[in-house]
Amino acid sequence: MAQALPGATAVNIAVMFSDRAVGPLGPLAALFGLIVPSLVIAIGLAGIATQLAAVNVRFAAAEVAVTAAVAGIFISNGLRVIAQLWSETPDLQAVWRCARVAIAALGIVMVAGFHVFIPLTMLVLLALSMLLEWRVYNILTSTMPPRHPDPSTSSGEGPTLSDIDESQA
Repeated sequence: MAQALPGATAVNIAVMFSDRAVGPLGPLAALFGLIVPSLVIAIGLAGIATQLAAVNVRFAAAEVAVTAAVAGIFISNGLRVIAQLWSETPDLQAVWRCARVAIAALGIVMVAGFHVFIPLTMLVLLALSMLLEWRVYNILTSTMPPRHPDPSTSSGEGPTLSDIDESQA
């Protein structure tokens, strides 16, 4: 069933094409057209599964087994993301890398450990991640040496492409 639902590639292509073909409202219509039918189907199947689990004991046991498998996949993907977060930024201080890993681990704990509603978990992780990355960005930009403009240019923004071309001639 997961292969029948739209994935990231389909969404990206729909958004890019609709933006070029229709304009600014095109991506919203494309996302709506891709997401809503799948959402309606998923809600319908969840309702059917809930009714079957209440009536049939074997179906309830199978549902528990599938839930355990999905939890394992979720934890495995979370650990992969943690490893990727750690290894992709070796130039970043360890404290910031640890904070990124802690946010990813928090997602695993919230969903797999405390059974927090996934959209709520995503909002919490998004807020924490944005706060952390904003702080890292501010620290990195404050430690960078300031760019001194070239006094010979009139705009004060440094040399332009034509200035570079003239100096090489």
